[in-house]
Amino acid sequence: VPSGFQTYGLPIVRPRYEAWRYFNVREWMNARYENNMDVAESSKVNMEEIQSTLEARGAWLSDEACHARLIYVDGTFVPQLSKSSEYVNDLTGDSFSDDEIKSLSRLPDGFTDDLAYDEIGASEYKEGKGDRNLKYSQLSGPNQNVGNPVTPFAMNSQSGNAAFCALNSVKAQSVASVSVPESAVVEAPILIVHVASADASKRQSYPRTLIRMGKESEAPVQQFTVDLSGGNADETSKIASKFCNGYTQVYLQKGAKLDHNIMEDSLELFEGWVDQDDEANAREGERTGLDSTQLSHIDAHVASEACYSPTLFHYSSNGHCRTILQVSLLERVAECDLSSINLSGGLTHSQQDFKVHHIEHETVSKQNQKTMCGGRSIATFRGAIRVEQEAQQTDAEQLAKNILVSDRARVWAIPSLEIIADDVTCTHGATVSDLSEEELFYLRSRGLDRQLARNLLMFAFVDEICQKVNGPNGDTVKRTIRTYLERLVPKGDRAVKGEFQSV
Repeated sequence: VPSGFQTYGLPIVRPRYEAWRYFNVREWMNARYENNMDVAESSKVNMEEIQSTLEARGAWLSDEACHARLIYVDGTFVPQLSKSSEYVNDLTGDSFSDDEIKSLSRLPDGFTDDLAYDEIGASEYKEGKGDRNLKYSQLSGPNQNVGNPVTPFAMNSQSGNAAFCALNSVKAQSVASVSVPESAVVEAPILIVHVASADASKRQSYPRTLIRMGKESEAPVQQFTVDLSGGNADETSKIASKFCNGYTQVYLQKGAKLDHNIMEDSLELFEGWVDQDDEANAREGERTGLDSTQLSHIDAHVASEACYSPTLFHYSSNGHCRTILQVSLLERVAECDLSSINLSGGLTHSQQDFKVHHIEHETVSKQNQKTMCGGRSIATFRGAIRVEQEAQQTDAEQLAKNILVSDRARVWAIPSLEIIADDVTCTHGATVSDLSEEELFYLRSRGLDRQLARNLLMFAFVDEICQKVNGPNGDTVKRTIRTYLERLVPKGDRAVKGEFQSV
């Protein structure tokens, strides 16, 4: 980093700070990748093969089953596979309005200091507030405010991803735009799919999505990131690893409701039982996808009486995966209902960072996060709730449940609360355990074998989140998730008996 670079207010990556503590960013930052696929190259893509693959994985909806469908391959829009509508289209070139440019120019972690009142249609609301309450850096000031984003105090509470969001803003070729007008109700799902192709080039892609919900509007959105590359080295020597850096921005005006499914998938599966089988461990180390990196950042801003309901499904076998979701509840009675599952196996490293920011009073948030970790993988959950001084009567819940099914797997669960108001109801907690020995014994006493009993308990653990798939492709998505769960099922009896010991 050039000396004095941060004095210009530009975000940079700081691997030694808390945001990157459990994620070795140095492993892949020095890698070299080719540019996005251009339009000429995208015309050579096998459309039928991509469509059939997406259909098999639940990442496809027919024209009759969806309101609109936008398909991108290596960052390039593919109109042959897409279906646009009045509310949903691809933005590129000079097709951006001033409002769209303003919405897209925002960066997280306080690098855009002005709160998003204009973007959520609350210009009148902010007129009655002092200047101190319109700046991210000055909330709850002067003693409890976050301050300048480049100070050490501010950095320790950041996601650390602002630099990659800025990089996405520079490199993205197209923007998937969803703009639902006031009082409109979209019943069929809106499908957005970003595909990393299976070719010999180490490509970089920068998926960008902008979702704007007008007053009293409603819509379900499914957003997929699917990596089609990967495979064992002896089978796919011509397929290279990928770098995907996605940025999604969401703005909900007063009374809007958005049901937002976010799926992170890869065609390649991690090897099972790498903690018990040396040959499986060797094959896992040769996987192409183990060198791939997938970054996702979702930045949402919610107005009065609006409800944002994101559900994250991470079942990717890419070696380095990091998902950031930040939600700002800007006006009273704003609500966020967040759920997620993270399946980690093989030698992969995945991280989910969630932050819900309560800025006004009577706001509500719920977080329900589940992680299942096996093999020699590492999974991290960092969940934060910050309640500002003016956010009295806030109701916030956060719970992280983690299951370790391997002696060699590691999981970090870090829920946190930062409360400056004094009249709130806030709870947080985390649990880490293995599959219940008592429940396994009960199922086996009813005639189920060991592996089937474990399968049943593991499927039940994630089924609560899987029920939230908001389209007719729910069963197909569940089948895809089950294939990953089956790779996590351990073999053999427990080495050490006990409720919190792994198998």
